Amino acid sequence: MAMKKAQLFPRLVDAEAEARFYAAVNARIEENLDDPSPDVDDEEVQASIDSIIRSAEARYNRKAGGA
Repeated sequence: MAMKKAQLFPRLVDAEAEARFYAAVNARIEENLDDPSPDVDDEEVQASIDSIIRSAEARYNRKAGGA
């Protein structure tokens, strides 16, 4: 006989606590959506990440070659 999902995964919190949690999460999302901060350019972020990766690879290669 197949078990119901609720039987397999019992609730770890009560419904009121869960509702408070999701209300707080949704409020935080709304705050962030209303934030007037300027948008971040995805290409600029990716270029910064690429630069960090290249620097880390160069450091790793120097250490591996010198060990």
